[in-house]
Amino acid sequence: MHRSVYLVLFVKGLRTFVFGMVSVLTPIYLAMLGFSPTYVGASIFLIVLGNASSNILLTWFGDVIGRRRLLIIFSLLTFASGILLSSSSLYPY
Repeated sequence: MHRSVYLVLFVKGLRTFVFGMVSVLTPIYLAMLGFSPTYVGASIFLIVLGNASSNILLTWFGDVIGRRRLLIIFSLLTFASGILLSSSSLYPY
C-alpha cells in the first residue's frame, strides 16, 4: 500500500481512540465537578445527538457540498466551541 494510506489509517485510528477516551472521561469529569447525574446524562445525550446529526448531515450533503468542505466546517465548529468553552467562566448547574 501507498504511504498515504497508512497515514490515513493511523490518523483515523487515533481519532477514534481519542473520541472513545473523551466519551469515557467526560461523564467522570462532570461528576467530579459535582454535577448531578441528570445533568451528566443530559450532557452525554446531547453530545451523542450532535455526533449522530453531524454524521447524518455528512452522509446526506457530503456529495452535494463536498466531504472535505463539510469536514472543515465541522472542524471549525468544534474549534469555535472549544474556544467559547475555555473563555467562559460561567457553567450551568
